[in-house]
Amino acid sequence: MTLRFEIPDGDSPGYLRREQSRLEFFDTYLELDMTEKVPALVEYLKQFITEGSADDLLDASAEQIAELVAAFVTGEAPGEDESGTDPKADDDSESG
Repeated sequence: MTLRFEIPDGDSPGYLRREQSRLEFFDTYLELDMTEKVPALVEYLKQFITEGSADDLLDASAEQIAELVAAFVTGEAPGEDESGTDPKADDDSESG
């Protein structure tokens, strides 16, 4: 299964429209019953999928979903910090 997504950053056109949509989603999401949260999250996040489908979201690992949600919240590409490096890369300087 391939699941790729793109979260537009603040410099992409339509920023206020996306921000309004994001805020409305969070307001609504907090009020949902637990059984309604997963379908609502999938419905919202599927707009950011560039490869794959909403069904792939349901089959994704917890790590993939966490990366997607983090990218959505921060506006950063998954697997990168502000420096553009992979924060999951092993740092051998502390081993020993």
